[in-house]
Amino acid sequence: MNGGTNLAKKLYGIGVGVGEPGLVTLKAVEILKEVDYICTPMSAKSDSSKALKIISNLIELKGRIVKLHFKMSKSRKELEQSRTAAARKIYQLLKKDKKIAFVTIGDP
Repeated sequence: MNGGTNLAKKLYGIGVGVGEPGLVTLKAVEILKEVDYICTPMSAKSDSSKALKIISNLIELKGRIVKLHFKMSKSRKELEQSRTAAARKIYQLLKKDKKIAFVTIGDP
């Protein structure tokens, strides 16, 4: 990474496109290989992630996935609660000097 750039206490937002793994940038793959954890949004009703499917053949995922469950609701309170819970998980990892990537489909 750029001559030894320190990634500690960094959170990267990485958009992995719309489904074609070959369109994920080389820089994104480089960062995904170096981070300690990969956070991904998931519906509270599902345990799958389109973003993880896209990157699963590009990098090793085992033991590095943090699933962030988001409610799909019209209730502002429920939306805020799920977003706050996700932010807390990420914050706890950052406090431990972990390098984190948040992957999502499309652009972050």
